[in-house]
Amino acid sequence: WDRRRGLMASLAVSEARRALDALAKPPGSLGRLEDWAARLRVLGCTAARSGGEVEAWLVIFAGDHGALAACPELSAYPRSVTVSMCQGIAAGASASAALARANGCGLTLVDVGVDGEPRSETVVDRKIARGTADMSTGPAMTTEELDRALEVGRAFADAQKCDVLLVGELGLGNTTSAAALLVAYAEVDPDEATG
Repeated sequence: WDRRRGLMASLAVSEARRALDALAKPPGSLGRLEDWAARLRVLGCTAARSGGEVEAWLVIFAGDHGALAACPELSAYPRSVTVSMCQGIAAGASASAALARANGCGLTLVDVGVDGEPRSETVVDRKIARGTADMSTGPAMTTEELDRALEVGRAFADAQKCDVLLVGELGLGNTTSAAALLVAYAEVDPDEATG
């Protein structure tokens, strides 16, 4: 029975992956995110078949990173692209919006630090600053800014009455900041963290 149930689950995930690959994006282009989306899709279908309902919600927090302002060559794109990315998500034209929609998942986009003004009624404004400071010359955020940002995150997590809460982030320079955090907290070699 366990083997049969495993086969059925595997088939359901394969079917969910085919549905995701049919979206307006290169098949498999979102890597592990698509694995999770397929699993959530299966979870939702399983709950629906058993008479239950699984509610999932995606909250994306947007902000620019000061490292890119100080060193533009860290990205192939200018920092101003973050505003365009926010507008694409708000309009439902991004891969994250398409994945959320395809899986019956709600989506909230929160501006906590975009260096610009995403013009959309669907972007929630909780701006703490217009981007972070340059971490190569000092702290990227003050303790107060960090506390405020964490409180924004907590408030949104508490406000979502759902079974599955997904959290995302966007902002040009984010991989530089993520690599720095990995080096600092996981004691990973900088060459390994940055590829």
